[in-house]
Amino acid sequence: MLDNVAPRVINEQLQSIVFAEERERINQVQSRQDEIDRLVVSYVVAAFRALSLRPEELDRLADTDYCRARLRELNLPQAKVWWVQLLAKIAANAEKTPADTGHADTMPADTEQLADHLRRELPFYDIELTIITRVGGNLARLIQCEGTSEIIRTLFADDLMTRWYTESVTHRIFNSLARETVRLLTEQTQSKPTQSKPLNVLEVGAGTGGLTSHILDIFDPHSTSYQFTDVGAFFLRSGRRRFANYPFVEFATLDLERRCGEQGFADGSCNLVIANNVIHDTKNLRFTLRNVAQVLAPGGYLLMIELTDPQIWWHMCFGSLDGWWRFKSDPGDDREDLMLLKVEQWYEVLAESGFHQTAVLSDALDIDFANRAFLSQVDGS
Repeated sequence: MLDNVAPRVINEQLQSIVFAEERERINQVQSRQDEIDRLVVSYVVAAFRALSLRPEELDRLADTDYCRARLRELNLPQAKVWWVQLLAKIAANAEKTPADTGHADTMPADTEQLADHLRRELPFYDIELTIITRVGGNLARLIQCEGTSEIIRTLFADDLMTRWYTESVTHRIFNSLARETVRLLTEQTQSKPTQSKPLNVLEVGAGTGGLTSHILDIFDPHSTSYQFTDVGAFFLRSGRRRFANYPFVEFATLDLERRCGEQGFADGSCNLVIANNVIHDTKNLRFTLRNVAQVLAPGGYLLMIELTDPQIWWHMCFGSLDGWWRFKSDPGDDREDLMLLKVEQWYEVLAESGFHQTAVLSDALDIDFANRAFLSQVDGS
């Protein structure tokens, strides 16, 4: 079990940790964000041109009925309608908003040259640029493909997604922040010789195990039970191989859209739930968060990393995945245009779902880089 430490206290303790290298790399990426956006827009425009989606109809594609009709005319999958609308919005906004960059004189005009230029200027951002160029270079074909199998093959080839969640600039700082949070939560408890109750940790939607790989060595293997869970069998098989040297880790299927108690995870059985960019993928946020709150013991914690302010390349590269739009299948979910919430909305929905305290840990970084890290606690009584 964990000592009852308020999330705000953990947040205050994190203030002294600098994360200097991670912050410097993020600052360098942000200084080139306009160029990265231009690269994305160039891929979208080229794909639309190849598919006969005309520049003068970008605004009209915002109308779902019109967009569906155009997709039918062009023999494009109806299931891609929301993704196409999102891509059209990206291209339309680029037309209306002139580029504002301090690197205009050195920015190449050609798409391939611009990608190479960014790789030279941001060599540590290669994972993200590989995702962008791999999807962007195949964008027209990916729009034409039925289902999501082709985009999944594109993203997961050569362990790209494993490297993305483990080593990328985007995730490295949040992995480090999560590691320090877990260390602060556990160090006092696990240093007590009288501590007899085991620490029960549940990671939901563990996926490639990118975050897992940064925190497992913190736990005392003799007093910790760590459940690595996901809805996908592929991720469980991969996790078993990757974390075979951690005997206190167990692997199980868990679908957050069904009651945890019905799947072998008893109410009140966990001290810490870890969720890395998975809660938003579910079709009803309130159900999912109440489900998580129910599995937590009194005073238990949810450590959650969530996408709140993505750069436009996220929408191009991941916007055709099922999780981007699952919320549209549940009329009881409040989300309308995107699956994401802003920070203030997360505060509200967490409080309504049984979490009586929440701290946004990433606010200590004083940067805006797509994600936020939240630490929430259920009532201890």
